[in-house]
Amino acid sequence: MHPHTDRVRRHRARQANQGLRRIELSIPATDAPLLQDIAAALRAGGEQGEQVRAKIREAAPGASERTGKDLIAALRASPLMGADLDLGRDPSEGRTITF
Repeated sequence: MHPHTDRVRRHRARQANQGLRRIELSIPATDAPLLQDIAAALRAGGEQGEQVRAKIREAAPGASERTGKDLIAALRASPLMGADLDLGRDPSEGRTITF
């Protein structure tokens, strides 16, 4: 294993032990410094971290409350709900081909 790879693995394991989670986002390049500042405030914690967290929750209500119940509700609201669909598989063995 490459020494750099091993250092990265150990660093990420230490972060995980501290309750931190690494995520990757695709955002406009102009917003990267903003999100880096937000992440730094959240990591630091304290009053500023709580204020940032509260503002984010205010701006994105329900984002942290999503569960599988949302998916089930969406599927039940689907126009296909109650449609008589045959979802069984064709029991035939298919066709014979030669190579």
